[in-house]
Formats: sequence, structure tokens, C-alpha cells
Amino acid sequence: MAEKLVPGNKTVFHGDVISRLNPNGIMVFLGGTYQHTYGVSEKHNIESGYWKTGIMAGLNPAYAQMGGFLEWQPLLFLRIKGGVDYYGYFGGYGSLASLDSPEPDFGRKRLQAANEKRDSGHRWLFEPAIRFKTGRILWLHQMRLAYYQFNGTGPLFYEAEYNTLLKNGDTLRWNTTHLMFEIFRQGKDRLMIGPYYEATKAVSTSLTRERLGAQFYQTVQNNRLYGQIGTNIKDKNRKNELFLILDFGVSFPQN
Repeated sequence: MAEKLVPGNKTVFHGDVISRLNPNGIMVFLGGTYQHTYGVSEKHNIESGYWKTGIMAGLNPAYAQMGGFLEWQPLLFLRIKGGVDYYGYFGGYGSLASLDSPEPDFGRKRLQAANEKRDSGHRWLFEPAIRFKTGRILWLHQMRLAYYQFNGTGPLFYEAEYNTLLKNGDTLRWNTTHLMFEIFRQGKDRLMIGPYYEATKAVSTSLTRERLGAQFYQTVQNNRLYGQIGTNIKDKNRKNELFLILDFGVSFPQN
């Protein structure tokens, strides 16, 4: 039987290691959150109302990242999140690479030959999400609007997380839809699997990436593992190529 949730406050420290293939990369995150839960759905045993704040720091060979966020769930099916990130680029591995144009492509060879710079940048985020749960089925749609500022040569900068090109002062739109089926649950432990779809668009360059694939999410006590595998059904550089993402995380609840 799942642990019964109750209103209250909790502080959690966490760490994650995220690795990916195509494009290749690895990143380590450390952070902490504080959450005040004021509503719980007894029917679904999930939080129906809370606010949360948190900070995090991340590191990979190309850049360091620090940020903070505020998150509010006013309704059972609606979550709203806003945040800001600071990036410090190291000047290698595609870090703050500048290009004049996305043509003919901005694949591996062109990025390796691009002008890289050691500098900084910022990102402002607004991220609403809608979810519906019935029995063992969860449907989740997330949207992210991100505004970027870069210090560098430009006029286009390589953004590694979404594998796209952005201008200074550019906006990126990211949408994902998940359908998850819970096939196992015992206490805090659970396993969910299902399909998902992702679409990303850089506004100024109109560069679009679409992905379709399968995913799983597993928790064992305070450990979690999330994975994606799929294909780039629309991508200027990697169309019809497979990709893989794995995220291993550990949480340390303090309450």
C-alpha cells in the first residue's frame, strides 16, 4: 500500500546524474527544495495544493549552471513554475559556439570548427503543466517558455540542452506530452512506463525538433531512475536518428 500523504512542510536535498546519447553529454546536478503542502487528494493520494521553492547547481565539461525557481500547484491538475538560471561557459565542447547561420546544418563537424568563447549567459523560465490521473494511468502535458541572454560573438549561439541555435534575447518553446502506466507500486517503490512526444522550437531561427519515444520512471525508496529512448522525427541535423537519455537521482528528505 502506498504511503498516505498529509499536508505539511518538507525539505529535500537531491543529486542527479544525467547522461545522453545523440547528442552526447553528461551532467551532474546538486540542489535542494522546500515545499509547503496545504492540500491532498484522498481519492488519488497525491498533492492537490502546494508551493515550492528551490535552488540547484549543475556541472558538465562545457559549462556550469546555477539557478532557482518558484513553483505553485493551485489545483489538482495544474502546476505553474518560474525560474532563472545562470550559465558560465568554459570555452570548449561546443560551449557558447557562435555561428552565422543554421545553414547547411550545425552538426558535429561544424560545431567543432565554430568559434567558442569563455563567457556567461542567463535563462528565464515559465513552465505550466497540466496532468490528469485515473487509476494507474497518468497523462501529463508540460510547456516551457524560455528567454535567453548570451554574452558572446554571435549572432547565433549553440544551445546544448535542446541542440538548437538561438540569438541573444531569443525565446525557445518546448512542449512534451506523456502517457504513463503504473505497472507496479508498493509503498514508496513504483514503476511507470509509456510513450511520449516532444516538440522544441527556437522562435527567431524557426528551428524545430520533434521527438517520439518510450519512457520509464522507477523509484526505490529515495532513489529514482528515469529513461527515454526514441527517434528524432524532425531535426535539422539528426532526423530519423535514435537518442537515449538516462537520469539517476537520489533524494535526502530532511523531515
